[in-house]
Amino acid sequence: MYTQYAEAPQAVAVSPAEVAQAIFQHSPHRIFRTLRCSYHDGELVIRGKLPSFYSKQLAQTAVMRLNGVHHILNLVEVSDPPGGGR
Repeated sequence: MYTQYAEAPQAVAVSPAEVAQAIFQHSPHRIFRTLRCSYHDGELVIRGKLPSFYSKQLAQTAVMRLNGVHHILNLVEVSDPPGGGR
């Protein structure tokens, strides 16, 4: 008697940039959802615009312990506060 088995699911390689992007997309901080990431040779690059240096640091902290990431280049721009600041 021959029984056909379903194939075992294959592991899918996911880059650290894709993992970081998913973290930002599912973050309760909606402002992170506009950030974009790239990854090359152990370096994760974060790009986008956020309203404060605090939110920029929070974004970096959210992805700092990803496997394969040895360095984070945080290129997030901090937008001017309403009214031009000072």
